[in-house]
Amino acid sequence: MRLRAPGKSIILKPVHANVGVEMAYRKALMRIVCEVHNETLDLLAALYPTPLAQDADPAAALRAQMRKLGKKWQADMDLHARAIAEGFVSGALHAGDFALQQHLKDAGFAVKFQPTEASMKAFDDALAENIKLIKSIPEQYISGASDLISESVHSGQGLAEVSKALGGRVDLERIWKRPPQDSDETWRTKTQRRANFIARDQNNRANGIINKVRNLELGITKAIWRHSGAGVTPREEHVGWDGTTFDLETGKFSDVDGEFVWAGSQCNCRCVSLGIIPGLDYGEGEDAA
Repeated sequence: MRLRAPGKSIILKPVHANVGVEMAYRKALMRIVCEVHNETLDLLAALYPTPLAQDADPAAALRAQMRKLGKKWQADMDLHARAIAEGFVSGALHAGDFALQQHLKDAGFAVKFQPTEASMKAFDDALAENIKLIKSIPEQYISGASDLISESVHSGQGLAEVSKALGGRVDLERIWKRPPQDSDETWRTKTQRRANFIARDQNNRANGIINKVRNLELGITKAIWRHSGAGVTPREEHVGWDGTTFDLETGKFSDVDGEFVWAGSQCNCRCVSLGIIPGLDYGEGEDAA
């Protein structure tokens, strides 16, 4: 299907990443952080020497138990990471399709999307990336916590000091109501901030990829770059691209990164693209912006 406007070219409304999809994904990631953190505190409470043993290496015993905890979480993530990732990517795909359908309907076009080779490839690529990221959360938490615990034991710190550095016991309701603050440097909140970032970044990235694929399937080859204006430190290059037309197939060439990019494809990019349905008098080389 190739869409063509009966008169002048039509610029579609932007498809923004769905907030509900991001929140559900973030909550799933936060559950992982919450559970692995609390299990680490339980392990410490059971094994941490008070006072430090003089005739043994307590750090070695703790490292051995942390390795066991790491293997347990690796097995858990082998079972559950795919289900979490599938739920997120499916949600992003459906939300993106629905929003684009509504914008097309507003423009006078009735379109029903079906699974295609291109959309399934985008789904599979996003799925693989998110499975890897989900598995990395407990891996990185346990690795960093193990180093922190070992350093604390060797420096003679007690259980209270180690637990304070790791962060207090939490539940999902608590961390959902009060997100980690930038000034809080406990290992738990650092991991929570990373989970927050993954949810936001992957949602924007999936939304951008899905929107690009669907537009191309409709024969929409040109789009207008729209800068989000949401970041504290925006990419100057992206700010300069705001309102400019680009080829959806190839993307925009970034002089900073030396590669072609699309709205939402780069780390923490919240930009969007506005597809251009060409009019009958719209030439391939013309700028519709």
